[in-house]
Amino acid sequence: MLEIFGGRLYPVELALVIAVVLIVVGLTQYAKRSMTGIALLGMSENREAAQLRGVNVRRFALMAFVFTGVLAGFLGVFVGPKTYAVATLGASLALKGFVVLAIGGFGSMWGTLVGGLIVGLVEALTTRYVGADYAHISVFLILVVILMVKPTGLFTRRVERAV
Repeated sequence: MLEIFGGRLYPVELALVIAVVLIVVGLTQYAKRSMTGIALLGMSENREAAQLRGVNVRRFALMAFVFTGVLAGFLGVFVGPKTYAVATLGASLALKGFVVLAIGGFGSMWGTLVGGLIVGLVEALTTRYVGADYAHISVFLILVVILMVKPTGLFTRRVERAV
């Protein structure tokens, strides 16, 4: 256990942070440097255009779905001990995941990482200094403030579209 600024950081939490950073770096490199990653990015942008370029959309969608399940199972090993996994945990994490994506910007892996950091810090600080009852409220308040300032999220770039 490490003590940082009066707070405790357990080894499983540190392992989770390191694992997530490594996964984001790996996925970013995979998406930019491999043909499969480029095909997946193209498919996420426009399925019909990717199909016209020769991408087997059904196979790649199935592959992405399976990979997401494997990734969730891998990270579940780290998240389970921290959250005391219960049957209704999925809905709560899915809602927080949506908030993280909206804050960071849809389509940006680094934005997702920063959004997760923001949500985690806001939730932890609110729980510590205000109370656990207000943790969810503070997260959604930050979401509303960020979306009022930048509706596309913090890291989404404006995409030019040809008409």
